[in-house]
Amino acid sequence: MRSKKQMIMKNNKFKKVDYIIIAFVAVVAVAIVAIYFFASKQGDYVSVKVSGKEVATFKLGENTEYVIQGYNNGHNTLVIKNNQAYIKYANCPDKLCKKQGHISKVGESLICLPNKVVVQIESENNKPEVDAVVK
Repeated sequence: MRSKKQMIMKNNKFKKVDYIIIAFVAVVAVAIVAIYFFASKQGDYVSVKVSGKEVATFKLGENTEYVIQGYNNGHNTLVIKNNQAYIKYANCPDKLCKKQGHISKVGESLICLPNKVVVQIESENNKPEVDAVVK
């Protein structure tokens, strides 16, 4: 006769099907990450917005440093170098925008909530076009 402990141990063991499901989920996750990494397109330019309004645009290939005048006297220093953009300095309290690192692919962004600054990588092909003019 088996003890209660032996019966519990037997019920907790992984079965072959469990390993197959775990392996399948892992393969799908790796495939999604790989597709995102390799399918992401290098950006053409950097768009700088403050409070939702575009204040500057730079080519990603031009090395430059730009001080962004943010909301409520906040400011960030944007650096574009070696086809990448990053925040070098921010006077916001948490400095999370600096910790976001370097960006270079279409759709990536750097966001500073206290200063209401959004820096985004965009592509020439994905520029929004004006559909109509409202008077």
